[in-house]
Amino acid sequence: MPREIIVLEDLPTLQCEAALRVARALRRGIAERGWAFLALPAGPFARPIYDELRIALLDWSKVEFYFHEERGVPPEHPASAFAEADLRLFDNPRIGPHQVHRVEGEASDLEVAAARYAEELPEVFDAMLFEPGDDGHLGALLAGSPAFDQDERLVVALRVASKPVRRVAFTPRALSLALEHVVVAHGAEKAAVVARVLEGDEQPRALPAALLRNGTWLLDRAAAARLTRPVA
Repeated sequence: MPREIIVLEDLPTLQCEAALRVARALRRGIAERGWAFLALPAGPFARPIYDELRIALLDWSKVEFYFHEERGVPPEHPASAFAEADLRLFDNPRIGPHQVHRVEGEASDLEVAAARYAEELPEVFDAMLFEPGDDGHLGALLAGSPAFDQDERLVVALRVASKPVRRVAFTPRALSLALEHVVVAHGAEKAAVVARVLEGDEQPRALPAALLRNGTWLLDRAAAARLTRPVA
């Protein structure tokens, strides 16, 4: 899908628009094939987006949920991506447990857990939701990550510097399965990386967020402040 850059006035509007974009992509998937597939992130930025999604007018019984990153912790742990979504999104009578595909973050061998998870992935995702890091990382995908050397694999186990150090993450190949990347960036601290991704030419190995260049970028004015080209 061609890149779209939208600048919004405030954070609540940004979060609402992100939920609307995800819901629109899911409706399109349901209309086209009778089922839709969504990959969710780790991190607290998604909390208000989940709150908005939960009340979206959508046939949630026809959506399957995945995680493009998970931490190496049990599912009830506060750092768990699953726990965040379970609390705010999956607590919905229209979503059954069979629709939620959880990474076994508590597994002693995350390589095995990653391989098992890869077997559950669909051929295409209607949407994936992201927030790039201030330095351009995407969750556990850091600059120079060994995940960039995994041309055949969809999911890998990684170690990062911040806790929890053990992670499971989609590879660049898996990220390419998304029909739409919905990318949320707000605040002045994101302005530099937004400009590097959207107006620069750095390669994803050095700037992982560049994997999302052709996605839908939802920015507030502070995050868009360093862009030099006119945007909507």
